[in-house]
Formats: sequence, structure tokens, C-alpha cells
Amino acid sequence: MTQDLGTIIARRTLERDGEELTVLIGLPVPFEEGLPDHFCPVRLEDSEGRELWATRAGGIDSVQALVLALSVIGDRLAADGPGLTFLERAELGFPLTDLSDPAVWSAHISYPLV
Repeated sequence: MTQDLGTIIARRTLERDGEELTVLIGLPVPFEEGLPDHFCPVRLEDSEGRELWATRAGGIDSVQALVLALSVIGDRLAADGPGLTFLERAELGFPLTDLSDPAVWSAHISYPLV
């Protein structure tokens, strides 16, 4: 079943073994009307538009939901294994969660300089 992304606010095309994969990010939306908490839906599709995986990240507001969604993407793509590239580089440009301090959530990000 394909997850509804609502309004797509961003997309990134990646490649693995000659196949294009697309990361789609939906607009953060409130969990419930009147509450500040939001969730941000994300999905990875193959070149035919078939959903490979989808999830959503929740946050105390729309900014936190978006930041955490970007990290969920980075962590999930890293878990999917090597071979994915962006602009022919292994750095995909999504944050990766750093678990070195259990008291603080942090992430790091690497971008190819082109």
C-alpha cells in the first residue's frame, strides 16, 4: 500500500546499479488539529514509481518533523547498504544520526562539492 505524501515539498534522485531511485518528502502536517506536533511523510520509489519503503517522522513542530525526516531517510538509506550514489558520489546529502551521546540527539551530514 502506497503511503500518501500529501504535498511533495522535495525530491532527490539517487542511483544504484544504473537504476534511478527517488526520495520524496511530503509537507509536514499536524498529527491532530490544534496541537503543535507534526509528522513528515517520506518515501523511496524505484524508476517505475513503485514504493520501496515509506515512513514518517514526528516532531514537536513542523521544523523538527522535517529535520528528523531527513535523518530517517539518511539512516534508512545507510542501512539499505552500499551502492547508492548522488551525483556519482557516495555522499547522499542526508543527515546520519550520531549515537555517541545518549543524552543528546545529533546528526552529521556530508555533501559532495561539485
